[in-house]
Amino acid sequence: MAEHVAGSLYGGWWVGLIVGCCVVVVVVAVVAALLTFTSRIGDLAGEALEALESARRSMAPLARLEGASDAAQVALARARSARGSLAERIE
Repeated sequence: MAEHVAGSLYGGWWVGLIVGCCVVVVVVAVVAALLTFTSRIGDLAGEALEALESARRSMAPLARLEGASDAAQVALARARSARGSLAERIE
């Protein structure tokens, strides 16, 4: 009878130990999944930054084109003004 009582006392410890181990395994699995996902997100973020930098380099000529367009509009306005002045003198 004494063995049965002693065995039942330790039975609770075994159940607690097994439940504790299961909880640790689940927590480790969740943390591993989170680390894997964050690593993938980091890789994708690096690729996105490279793509944005490439797009920025591709757009740089457009900024210069805007300046050239402004200069062309000024030149055109001056040419029209000069043509108007010449037309007045000829008449």
